[in-house]
Parts: sequence; structure tokens; C-alpha cells
Amino acid sequence: MSAFCPDRFIPYGRPSIDEEDITAVVDVLKGDFLTTGPAVLEFEALLTDKTGAMYASVCNSGTAALHLAYLALGLDKGDQVIVPAVSFCATANAAAMCGADVIFADVDHQTGLVTENGLKEAAQKADPNRLKALSVVHLNGQLVNMEMASAFAKKHSLILVEDACHALGSSYDIYGQAYQVGQCAHSDLCCFSFHPVKNIAMGEGGAVTTNSNEFKSKTDQYRNHGLEMYPDQFVAMPGDAKDSGASWHREMHVLGYNYRAPDILCALASSQLKKLTKLKAERETLVGRYDRAFSAYPDLLRTLPKAYHQNPCWHLYPVFIDFDRLEINRETVIQKLKAARIGTQVHYWPIPSHPYWVEKSEDCSYPNADSYYKAELSLPLFSGLSFDEQDYVIRQLITVLRDGNHDA
Repeated sequence: MSAFCPDRFIPYGRPSIDEEDITAVVDVLKGDFLTTGPAVLEFEALLTDKTGAMYASVCNSGTAALHLAYLALGLDKGDQVIVPAVSFCATANAAAMCGADVIFADVDHQTGLVTENGLKEAAQKADPNRLKALSVVHLNGQLVNMEMASAFAKKHSLILVEDACHALGSSYDIYGQAYQVGQCAHSDLCCFSFHPVKNIAMGEGGAVTTNSNEFKSKTDQYRNHGLEMYPDQFVAMPGDAKDSGASWHREMHVLGYNYRAPDILCALASSQLKKLTKLKAERETLVGRYDRAFSAYPDLLRTLPKAYHQNPCWHLYPVFIDFDRLEINRETVIQKLKAARIGTQVHYWPIPSHPYWVEKSEDCSYPNADSYYKAELSLPLFSGLSFDEQDYVIRQLITVLRDGNHDA
């Protein structure tokens, strides 16, 4: 590796924006619609084409997507939903926003993905008369075993939601048949995030895909204040609306939210989605280079085990470090790398450890989730990360870990 030194800070994630993206947004700004216009429908159509799902409802964040999915399936006060202990807190929070109780499932200590044993243990804690849904989380770009998750959901009569906020562009194989994440071939609904550091950038945005016309209608309704848009569904049309044909009339049938995504952001998302294959290939190349470089240092760190029968679109690149054995604090590593102009992040502190959830849960012991969290450190991974920058990250991390071990 060369003695390269970066001329700017290398974050753990960065969007890849080009002139095509900028032109797409400018075209909307020059048009007639900034929101609720044709760019929204175009992005939804592109997303269904990319995932293979029948329907997509775009919204303004991945959190909103999760909330819409839970609302659509009818999650309500007193219901229970199983959620993995390792995820961003929104996976559980959105269920709590519906009034539901969350039952956390432990995960594989090496991959962070929920396992059959974790789901069985969670089901044993639940009330079978109240347990309504299962939410599985695809982490880093790798996927939960969907054949297993689907069988578990069917056995317990649960609606299955995929949190695929890390996994747009990933696919999996069952008995030689390939399935796209978001296709909902083995789930009822699938949720995405298009935050700037995700696999495609929308600024802030999300979406729900499904093959159910009922769920599609509900997600669309809940994202727009709960308003009913179709005359054949009206139940309280005033007389003047009837006389005029009701072209302007809208009825609020449920308590909804303003989760709409504007055309400006959908135009950016469409432009990005058209390049997903290229962006995926770039991330895959970078992951392969990291894996090969770090394989020479098993005494300092381990890399993420790669699941079989998957073709992931990598969102994060985590490494796992035994900080206690090396006698170096994780924050020390983070700050030393930051001083070298390298950004890192930790994904994630287990949700049940957050003070809000500690008060809600009788059981806060999830040893595998804790083991995953205590060792995890996410390194820079994004389209546009140069090989020189990546080699510099590798070199700096190994130097920091060696110095920590030597100082001990």
C-alpha cells in the first residue's frame, strides 16, 4: 500500500450524486409539481419493477415506511410484535407508535441477523392471543433466512414485515429460485429507507412494497392524513358534493399522517435507482478488497461471515474487534481514526438497552446482541470511495490496533 494521505475527511457513508441526479431534480423544479405529482408515481413504478413487487408506496422516511406497514396490517394497542434486538430503534419504535408491545428476539452473535432459536425464544415470552406480527431486519446488506422466517410466521399465524432499510438491491436463493428483497415472495410487506448513506439516496425517504391491494390502499391512505380519495368509498358526501360530482371531495376515514414524499426527492430517487446495479457492483468490489486485506490480520479483527445463497447489496462494512483482548477502548480507536480523517460508526446499540425500552421490557438480557454490539465497528463504504482512500483506511486501522496491542 502507498503512503497516500487523503485531502478530505473520509466518512463511513456518503451519497454518490452525479449530473444526472442534479438534472432530474432541476427538471422537477422547472415543472408544475413539487409534490404529489408524476415523479412520485414514476418512482413507485420503478421500484416495483426493480423489486418485482406488485405495489409500492413511497413516503418521507424509512421510519414512516415501518409505521405505515404496521398501520396497514392493523397493529394496535395490546397487540404484540417480535422485533430483533439488533437494529436501528425505528424498527421497534414504529410498532410502539401504534400502541403495540414489542417482544425482542436475540440474534446471531456473528452476523447480527435473527435466528430460528431467537424467534422461538421470543415467541415463548409472548402471549399467543396477542402476538400479531413478526418484523425481521436485514442487516448490513445481508439477509435473514426468509424461508425460515416465513415458515415461523405461518406457524404462528403472524403477518411478516421485512425491514430492508439496509438491503435494497439484495437477493436470496431458495432451491435455485432467486428472489429480490422487496418482492415480498415470502413476506407481507417490505420497508426501505433512502437516507443519504443508504444504497440509493433520496435525501430523506422510504417506501413500502407489497403484493396486497388492501395493504397498498391502506399505506397510501395513512400517508396522506387518512383521507379517502375514491368516490366509491365515500360514506358522508355532503349534498353539494353529490350535486357537483364530488371531484373535489375528500373524506378522512382514519387518523393518518403527512408522510408524503415530494416530487423533488422522488426524482432524485428515480435517478439513483436506475444506477443501482452500478452502485451495487462498486460496493461489492470494495467489500472484496476489505475482506482480502483484513484476512491477513486474524489476530486483530474478524470480518463479517458471509451468508450462503445470497447476493447482497452491501450497505455497511463492519469489522469485529476484541477490544478487551487488545486492551484498547473502542472510543480510542474511533478518535484515533477520526484524527487521521477517517469516520466510523457503531451499528447498533441493541434496542432493548435504550432507557425507553428498558422501562418497557421485563427481559433486557440478549447476550448474542450484546456480543455483536461490543465488537462492531463500521468502516467507510460508499460508491466513490477510491482504492487509495480504502487502502489508507485499512492501513490506519491496523496501525491503531497494533499500537493498542503494543501499548498493552
